[in-house]
Amino acid sequence: MLYRKLTNWTNLAQTKGLLFFVQRLDELTFPYSLDSYKASTTGIITLVDEALELLNDPHIVSGNFGAVKHVLDELGLRLKGNFVAKKVFNFDIDSVLSGNLEGNITATIRKLKVFRSEMDPETYLGEITHLVISHDQEKPKKSQLELLAREFASLLQYLGVSRDHINDALIKAFYGETEIRDTTSFRGFCKVVYPHSHKFRVGITASKSINDVSFDVLRSNGILPYPHIKDDFDEDDKTFVEALECYKNISDGELLICHVSAPDANAAATMATKRITEAISFQKLFHHKLEVNIASTAVTEQSCCAEDIRTVPAFNNHMHFIRDMKALKAISAAKRCHEELSLDIGPDARKFANIVNMHGVSLSSTSNDIQIVNLWTCIETLVPSEQTASKISNAVKRVSPILALGYYKRKRWPGVTL
Repeated sequence: MLYRKLTNWTNLAQTKGLLFFVQRLDELTFPYSLDSYKASTTGIITLVDEALELLNDPHIVSGNFGAVKHVLDELGLRLKGNFVAKKVFNFDIDSVLSGNLEGNITATIRKLKVFRSEMDPETYLGEITHLVISHDQEKPKKSQLELLAREFASLLQYLGVSRDHINDALIKAFYGETEIRDTTSFRGFCKVVYPHSHKFRVGITASKSINDVSFDVLRSNGILPYPHIKDDFDEDDKTFVEALECYKNISDGELLICHVSAPDANAAATMATKRITEAISFQKLFHHKLEVNIASTAVTEQSCCAEDIRTVPAFNNHMHFIRDMKALKAISAAKRCHEELSLDIGPDARKFANIVNMHGVSLSSTSNDIQIVNLWTCIETLVPSEQTASKISNAVKRVSPILALGYYKRKRWPGVTL
């Protein structure tokens, strides 16, 4: 865990539980935390939404219930021991989890919709906040606070709040200059990270080739080149224009302005980058050789209820935050693999080369979706096929022991690389 100074925690006897919660939330949202320690990207509400989407798929009619059953099994595991969720919903969800799915799809969909309406995200977030504040601080129960921290982080991300914003707000609220004497300090933090929808103007530069993208395509994605709207700014926009001009002077390329609604500045910059990328990808349907580079930082202005102008990362390649070998150790491992394994010769040589190339593509891409698809393709290609199981089941069965070994190794021998 990252070391933080506790000089502003002046009443630890009455804030033991809150301190544990804050420290765990810090670990869940810190960029360089191991993935097994980070907040889950899926939660109860996410799983219900996914189950409903699968049940409404036309292929379900043909009896393909495998994927739905896996989702419902995961939902059952998430609900088991979740004392927070049980305070929010009254519906008998066990009738769905243990019922006959094949018997009546319509009834299952109806029941899940009722459960989903009871598991309102804002109500769930309010219940978590209340339980953190009212928790026994003198004799805190770490298992309960652990669950509260995980659900709090996952739910905020589900509602669109960026992980970076949660962590930045946490550091300012609990490790800054504000004195922490009791659990009411948590209320102020919640107000900052609460998923309000704010209006942002985002300025971000792209290489000159962005001019080869149709203006109509850019405009339909809420993107406008700065020269086209520069004269439309008035006196009230003076500070934002000055920030844009300063940013433009230190960034090469064409400045673009994007209007988005988001909970925080980090999410707004990410959303703007995504829109620009989608516009470029659409143009590539007709101009295959088009190459546009987008800046790694952006200027954001919260233009609705606060005059907040800041420079934030435009996107994060999460592959840069993973556990990795040092350069010398990596050279040694590559040499050992090359000398002792024969995957690069013989009948599997071409397959192995494709896996290596796809892995390289996933590392260089900034899109989480592309990274996951490429890594999963690597796994499916690498794992031998079986006649008795599907590709997905076979890949999961073969890879799970390797992932478990890696997790066990990190817990027992954090400094050892297998």
